[in-house]
Amino acid sequence: MLLLTRIPKILSESAVTTMPSGLTVPKDLSASGIQQAQPAGDLTTCNLLVVGSADDARPYLQMAQRDGREVKIVAVVPVERTQLNGGGNQPDITARVEWFLDQMVVDEVVVATTMPAKNFDRIGIACVQRGLAFKALIRLPDANFGRCRVAPLGASSYLLSVDTVPQGRWRLGVKRMMDVVGALAGLLVCGIAYLIYNASIRRQSHGSVIFRQRRVGRNGRSFIVLKFRTMYADAEARLAELRAQNEMRGCMFKIADDPRITPIGKMLRRRHLDELPQFWNVLRGEMSLVGPRPISITIGDASA
Repeated sequence: MLLLTRIPKILSESAVTTMPSGLTVPKDLSASGIQQAQPAGDLTTCNLLVVGSADDARPYLQMAQRDGREVKIVAVVPVERTQLNGGGNQPDITARVEWFLDQMVVDEVVVATTMPAKNFDRIGIACVQRGLAFKALIRLPDANFGRCRVAPLGASSYLLSVDTVPQGRWRLGVKRMMDVVGALAGLLVCGIAYLIYNASIRRQSHGSVIFRQRRVGRNGRSFIVLKFRTMYADAEARLAELRAQNEMRGCMFKIADDPRITPIGKMLRRRHLDELPQFWNVLRGEMSLVGPRPISITIGDASA
C-alpha cells in the first residue's frame, strides 16, 4: 500500500525555529514541506524525506507500490532554480535536510531532482551518520531498448550506462567464437565458388573478380567490404544516367532490371553467392554473422 498525503502547516504564523546552521524556517511551512512525524512505534510505514518535489519522486513511489511497501512522504525539501545556478539567497539545502532529520522520524532520504554536487555529498554523509537509507533518482532519456548498468569506480564514484549490445565478456566471447568458426567455414565455400566462377566473372565484367567498396560499420567506423563482382567494370561511371530510376530512398540505389549487372552477376545475386567474400570481413571482426547490414558511404556503392 502506498500512502501519499498532503503536507500541512504545523507551526503558528508567528513561530520561527532556528536551524543548526543559523538559517530559519519560514512562517509558511507549506512551501518547506514539513509534516508531523509518524509515531515512533509505527514500524510498518517507511517515512520518506524527499529532496525535490513529490512529483519528482513519483517513479520511486510507484516502484515501492509495486513491491508492496507502505511508504509515506513526511517531508519535502524543494530545490529552487536559483540554488541550481548557485545564485540567490536561498537557504542551504543540506541545512534544511539535517534540520528535518533531527526533528522528525525519517527512514529514507530520496533525492529526486538535480542539485549541486556539494549538497549531494553532504546529504549522503548526513544520512550515513544517522544510519538512514540514502537514495537518488537519476533520469535517462526514454528508450524502449537497452539495459542499465551501474559499475563502482572507487572513491565514491559510480558509472551509470545504458548498453544496447551485450557487454558480458563471456557473451561477447561466445559470439566472437561463433563468428570465427562460421567465417572459416564460409571462406572454404568462398574458395570453391572462386574456382568455379572466376573465369566467367572476369570475361563478362572486364574487371577483377573481387569488388571492394567502402561501408560504414559499428558506430560510424568505415571499412572495405569484399564481394564477387556482379556488374560491369564501368558500372559506377554509368550511374548518373540511371539515377532518376532509383527505387530506393537514402543512400541506397536499386532498380528492378539494372543494365549494369552481368549475366553471371544476376545468378550470383539470386543465390546470394556474391556475398561469400564477406566472410573475410567477419573473420577480421569488421562484420558479424548476426547483425545489421553495413551501409554504403555514397549512393550507388550498394549496387555495385
